[in-house]
Amino acid sequence: CFNCGGYGHLASSCWSPAWCFNCGGLRHTAADCSTPRRCGNCYGTDHKWWNCSEPEFCKHFTGSGFYLAKDCAECRLKKIFTNCHTCGGMYHFAED
Repeated sequence: CFNCGGYGHLASSCWSPAWCFNCGGLRHTAADCSTPRRCGNCYGTDHKWWNCSEPEFCKHFTGSGFYLAKDCAECRLKKIFTNCHTCGGMYHFAED
């Protein structure tokens, strides 16, 4: 989802508030962000989210904020069905 960064749905059907992949702020997208570009996971300035070595944060908004993906049942389930480590897609491997 290009609105919240979650998986399994499109932005057009997303009920979560917009989430900025650049600064982590709510209610705006990276395209509208005035903050200098940085990692959407840990907010470091020396890499992008796809090269981040920090623990992955869950993008499922809980109403009280975001939390680590390892603590989210939905994120753990997603990992089971995600095969491609390049794009995160299902039913294929990066080598395909």
